[in-house]
Amino acid sequence: ESIAKRLKDATKSKGPGDTGEIEVGKPSTGRLAVDPLGDERDGGRVTLPLGTQGLDLDATVDFAIVRVGRAIALLEFIDVPTPFNGAPAVPVG
Repeated sequence: ESIAKRLKDATKSKGPGDTGEIEVGKPSTGRLAVDPLGDERDGGRVTLPLGTQGLDLDATVDFAIVRVGRAIALLEFIDVPTPFNGAPAVPVG
């Protein structure tokens, strides 16, 4: 959930030309299967509903965390407006 909260908070930050008209909904989270990589692995999906000027869409972030020995890799895949067809972020097989 902390990744979901950070994504939601990031969409609230103001940048140049930001009119503040983006509405951010409640993030949802889920687990993703990750191919047996490294010593440990985990994967998840965060979906963040966004709306502005009558347009509603979901920002989807798939992520995989893989540990090998003492090294950790975090892979992130972002798509708007559609998720990755239900496929895991890291190919299985």
